[in-house]
Amino acid sequence: MADTNPLKSLIEELNRHHLIVTGAPPPLPTEAGPSTTQPPETGDQGEPSGECEPSDAASVSSGELFQCDRDVTYSNKVRQKMSEKGLYNKHDVSDPLLKNFAEYLQKELFNQSFKQEVENVARYLYYADSKAPSLQFVNDREKLREYLRALSEAKLKKQTQQNYLKSLKRFLNYHTVSTNLRKMDKVLHKECTEFIEYIGSLQREISKHVGKEITQKRHNMLIEEDQLTTKECWAVLDAAKKDFLDVMENLSESSDPLESDQSILLVYYLEALVILKHLQRPGVVVHMTVNEWAKRKKEEQYYAIGVKQHKTAAHQVAIFALSEGEESWFDVYFRLVRPQLLRPTKKRKRDVEDESDAAERFFVSSTGRAIYNPSNDLMRLHSKYKLRSVTSQMARIAFETASKSLNDAERALVAGYLTHSSQTADKHYRMKNREHIVKGCQLLTILVSVSSAESPGEGTSRESLRSREECSSHAAHHAVPSIKEPTISLTRLPSVNDSKTFSKAFETLLQTHPLSLNGKRPEMKKCKAVSKEFQEKLSSHWAKKQFEMRAQHACTYFSRRKPTKEQLQSWTSKQGWKNMAADCEKLLQNWAPSGSEDHIMDSKLTQTLVKSQKWRGLHIRECEGKGRGIITTCRFEAGEVLCDYHGPVVTSSEGHKTHKSTTESETGYMFFYTNKKGQSMCIDAHSDRCVCHPEIQTIGRLLNHSEEKANIKPKYFSMEMDGEERDVILFLATRTLLVGEEVLFDHDFYRGALD
Repeated sequence: MADTNPLKSLIEELNRHHLIVTGAPPPLPTEAGPSTTQPPETGDQGEPSGECEPSDAASVSSGELFQCDRDVTYSNKVRQKMSEKGLYNKHDVSDPLLKNFAEYLQKELFNQSFKQEVENVARYLYYADSKAPSLQFVNDREKLREYLRALSEAKLKKQTQQNYLKSLKRFLNYHTVSTNLRKMDKVLHKECTEFIEYIGSLQREISKHVGKEITQKRHNMLIEEDQLTTKECWAVLDAAKKDFLDVMENLSESSDPLESDQSILLVYYLEALVILKHLQRPGVVVHMTVNEWAKRKKEEQYYAIGVKQHKTAAHQVAIFALSEGEESWFDVYFRLVRPQLLRPTKKRKRDVEDESDAAERFFVSSTGRAIYNPSNDLMRLHSKYKLRSVTSQMARIAFETASKSLNDAERALVAGYLTHSSQTADKHYRMKNREHIVKGCQLLTILVSVSSAESPGEGTSRESLRSREECSSHAAHHAVPSIKEPTISLTRLPSVNDSKTFSKAFETLLQTHPLSLNGKRPEMKKCKAVSKEFQEKLSSHWAKKQFEMRAQHACTYFSRRKPTKEQLQSWTSKQGWKNMAADCEKLLQNWAPSGSEDHIMDSKLTQTLVKSQKWRGLHIRECEGKGRGIITTCRFEAGEVLCDYHGPVVTSSEGHKTHKSTTESETGYMFFYTNKKGQSMCIDAHSDRCVCHPEIQTIGRLLNHSEEKANIKPKYFSMEMDGEERDVILFLATRTLLVGEEVLFDHDFYRGALD
């Protein structure tokens, strides 16, 4: 059919020749052009996020069942003000200036949210000049400040304003670096470059306000009476499970295609499992690929799945573990449901790029497109079952808060499961392993309810899918080995008749006197102003909470090596903590090693002792029938570092040669081990004094052997020393060692054969 609008055809022809048309008449109502378009989907605060796709183009459920009504009347106050100020108006994104930028984002930067970025720029270009998009806006800096003020007046969050600036800055970077602008117009190129620096200064200004917004949001969540519990995060999984299982039960290889509402429910439920039960970001649902699903690995009775890209322009890895039952659900969806969703329809000509993209993605919508906005799907699922909407961020915060009750090692597992890392994907893959992922998954179930007879969202085995016999939770069976934490002996707060009133009074006090390591204890009159009844208890409780923070900080710093009283007092003095003498005594009396054994070398004190070889609490003496040996002169707790095995590091073959050439009395001073590269090495301590510490008699070489009475164990580490990486063998107490005990370890078990 011929185009009935010759003017439109002429403009399109000029655009194809990269010519900018000005003064063109406005498009007809049925055509695309500068308009007040539908705003992007909102974030948790009900405002445009500046990051996600518009749901009418990208949402999994556009026009689908139990979808929330489109907010065309802008009932949200932020949207109303944005619309009133004309801030949703934008230029046609098919303009060459914007279209080329979109292709750059999509094809060169692989930006999944490129459409939203282009629209952000199109809005500002329209605000700067409503006639036609151009780069001339760089000549008017005040216009950009005026635009930011307009966004602030519309109550748009500073973080969203940052997103607008980021898009505009990337737009200018593209035109100054990836186009011929430098040759075509040197003056304009220079102005664009200077404008980029100007945007950077604005970003630095706004970043301070962003930090305040985040702090205020966290503060509001802390003082909110009706805080979200971990069990409430999984409530929608409980509510929707019966309907979900009904759909799954009727599926088979020969079954008819699902009805639209059934396929939507199934997809939504699986999305909710990933986001709410496994606490993965919505980007994991968006970017999970078929290839990543195929590469899932079984660990015990779980299946670990790694998603390499889950945040825009940040190549990180997210790994979560599905139970056998959950894996069976995902497998049924992949084998029986997903192929149905990908079947082309006769009613719509599918976009080739969308079809290709969906073919690679694991999750697809009922229209056969890739999913771009799982947060909206989650909201619709809650709406269907009339439950309080829970977002990914809300669920993650609820579980992070609940994880405070865990020990250091378990908290680290939960943090790892939530992918709290800025490491690159390759490095992060090396740091993670499937065993830790499984344990992290089990801890999430424990946090919801240890007494729960049935875990929400837990699946069934593939064989028992129809009978709905669910796979039992393995969290109790696979208990995470705990690591001994610092024990602080504190006098318990006397019970009061109304503990809730006291808790509220203490929260009120924290608003004006927040707890911090260096904070000053609130004066009594300040406590009295909060509550006359509890003024003394408020003051003492604040002091005790601060001491707990300081004690934890001290234990983390000194880690696996107990400091002396002088060391601790010197360290607390450097921290600026006054009147800590009594607290230091209390801390030393109840001190215990903290943290994981794998992070022992993170301790500054341990590093210093390895370099100086000035180990304390150990004494060399003659032991009857053994010659020289080592005894303790102070108490050592289980897990504490006693000393290291010190000497030059040589290859295993060199160690054997030295062993054969030494006298019989010196043959027991060679420590053979395998380093992290898999090489056989040896610490040669046959000399009484080492070259690097000729004035000190090293301790580790004199530790005697005992197979049955061994009370220490060696552990291999590496650390940077004098600009190069050195191997270190540390000895850790396997139990509490009292004063006067001989320190022993099993030579035969840990040392290599010397034949």
